Amino acid sequence: MTLELALLNEQKTAKVIQLLEEFRRDIPLVENRVDEQADAMAEPADTERVLEAIRETRAESERITGAD
Repeated sequence: MTLELALLNEQKTAKVIQLLEEFRRDIPLVENRVDEQADAMAEPADTERVLEAIRETRAESERITGAD
């Protein structure tokens, strides 16, 4: 449940950054420039990659501890 909430929050934050960047580009008084950091943060997390990383970490932990 906590992970689901964190991912949902991250998706919402990414959307806000996307909207802010769009707004910034549309304001004629602000110089249009590329902000690589904002572009990266505007991309929502790949939930499949997060899930796979969790599975890999769990499997590694079980291998180390000898748990089945």
